[in-house]
Amino acid sequence: MKTMPGLQKLLRIGIALAMAGSVFITPHVASAADTPSKVIRIGHQQGLSGATPLRFVKWIEEEGYTVEWTPFQNAGASSTALAAGSIDMQAAGLAPEMALATKDPDIWLVATSELNSSQLVVAPDSGITKVSDLRGKTISTAGPGSQQYALLVAALKKEGMTVKDLRVISSPANTMPGLLEKGAIQGFFAWPPFTSTTLESGKGKLLISATPEFHASIGGKGPWVGEGWEVNAKFAKANRGAVVAVLRAQARYMKLLHDDPPKGHELMAKAAGITPQHVAYIIEKGYDTYPLDIVPDRTVVDSMFDLIQDAGLVSNVDKEKFISNFVHPEFAKEAQSK
Repeated sequence: MKTMPGLQKLLRIGIALAMAGSVFITPHVASAADTPSKVIRIGHQQGLSGATPLRFVKWIEEEGYTVEWTPFQNAGASSTALAAGSIDMQAAGLAPEMALATKDPDIWLVATSELNSSQLVVAPDSGITKVSDLRGKTISTAGPGSQQYALLVAALKKEGMTVKDLRVISSPANTMPGLLEKGAIQGFFAWPPFTSTTLESGKGKLLISATPEFHASIGGKGPWVGEGWEVNAKFAKANRGAVVAVLRAQARYMKLLHDDPPKGHELMAKAAGITPQHVAYIIEKGYDTYPLDIVPDRTVVDSMFDLIQDAGLVSNVDKEKFISNFVHPEFAKEAQSK
């Protein structure tokens, strides 16, 4: 849920397919002249998420909307669909979403749904106890467009190293724990539950977690945003009420997690295919955290941009102009005001 391999290629292909009318999901980009839609098409990905538990309640539907949930293997695929207008909103990794949004001004960040959410896990017998020990080791990430890759680049830079000092490979997140156990890799940088199940079982040990590394590597501000809500701007302009309805449901779920953890854990476990007990473990350890306040913080986004820019995910971008266009807190503020 946090990756964007082949970002530029996927975007070009997705837009080309949409123009040719060949995408599998019928594209429809709302305009200001459209009648507001009662259907909201939402993209989601595998793994833990602050957003996907909403699939198992009817809070958005209670406001008169029909929700179509579409699964994607990674943020690259869902972002292509978002840019092409084949989905209206998505919950996806913020760092790769920023990289896409620098190329498409019609992608807006409207809320925050998950914090921290990335860990570098290494084999207990690997001899790796600090970042400099990664030299010469084989480490897997979900790809050079992923936020985990960007965090790895930042951690290495702090030690005077680059990815050329180790062997970095790309693998699907759900295969990484098995690769580690077999000895095919010495570590992997992914997200819960793939990282957390390995840590809880003792088959891996924690080397890096996103928010502490974000602070240590570049002096990042606030918590690393592992997942945010992004919306197609054309849809948002024509369907403000629909976007607010989704975010109102998101805020309601975050409150449930804090007020009644067992019920909140049960919903998340159902969405992620794990046990409620493991959800509780993840939150207790801080591997994933879920904010009561879902309004995106521009200061945090600004410093996250610095990190992904240093990692080479974006280049030649006017940061102030980009952030001003990308961050739209007004939707979440309205959702939390009711």
